[in-house]
Amino acid sequence: MKTPALLGGLLWAAVGLAVELPQPVLFVNEMVEVITAGETPRAFHGAREYELGWSAEPLAEGIRWRGSFPPDAPLGPWYVRTGGTCFSFLRVPADRAILLLRGIPGMECEAAGEARVADTTGLCWFVLPPGTHLLHAEFPDGNEVERELTLAAGERRELVLASLELEPVAPVALPGHPFLVVLRVVSPVDVPTFTLAAELPPGWEMRIRGPCRKDWPCLPPVYAGVATEIELVFEVPPDALGTYRVPLHIPALDDRLILELAVAPCLDPMDVVRHWDVEAGDLDLGSRGGVGFAQLLWAAAQVGKRLPYSCRTFTQKDLEALAAEWASED
Repeated sequence: MKTPALLGGLLWAAVGLAVELPQPVLFVNEMVEVITAGETPRAFHGAREYELGWSAEPLAEGIRWRGSFPPDAPLGPWYVRTGGTCFSFLRVPADRAILLLRGIPGMECEAAGEARVADTTGLCWFVLPPGTHLLHAEFPDGNEVERELTLAAGERRELVLASLELEPVAPVALPGHPFLVVLRVVSPVDVPTFTLAAELPPGWEMRIRGPCRKDWPCLPPVYAGVATEIELVFEVPPDALGTYRVPLHIPALDDRLILELAVAPCLDPMDVVRHWDVEAGDLDLGSRGGVGFAQLLWAAAQVGKRLPYSCRTFTQKDLEALAAEWASED
């Protein structure tokens, strides 16, 4: 029932730390930047200290230092000392490309045969030869993405990867019935203007459901690191049948995902029970569903019968499986 997907967008956010880290990778012609409480940073390559040309800019949270490297400064790993703290970075030649990925801590990334795991800030980075590369990333929740990127020499590409998952409430929708799909979002940065555009088939409609089953005119903002669930209700036309591909575009992430939704004339009877509104006496595929005691009592009286909207007879085995579901949710 779940449709895993992951989006990458051209977003970047500074890490909110008391002392700002330098970029993890610098081109040979770039300066290093760091914010300190006031003391002048010291730069080292191995055990050797180099005198950088430092300039200072006062800020509310401290002093921003920009250091230019002397002509004889080598490439490779460096570190900067600021008081009792050290920050490391890598200097690379200008004929390479730098790819920085901001995602979720523990995210596994791979490009050009190199594999990395995102650090505690959710950052993965790669130094790549110019050309076209296949990026693969896997989130701790199992969502994956593959994207083809073309990078030029001297290019620094910065991408934010947000974990997205689509979960329809049942394996298939019914013609003429509202159908709920839950969109789960985990983003490493705030997305205050989170909007969603759906390319719907003719005759279809989509609405956003807010609290108390009220419709919303727009999507709520997404906050960094907070799992956000958004309920999308699709109005399925009475004449719809078959499998539909619905592109969903999220402009803030500059990408899209595809919802594949099957529409059939009937449901498995267990799905009918999961979405049966006992009070209304009708099916409700516009809700998340679940097995409650009221549904079980209703289903117990239906054993051996063909339930409304179902494809086959409801059996004792079906009832026992639903009872186990109910018991496991307690």
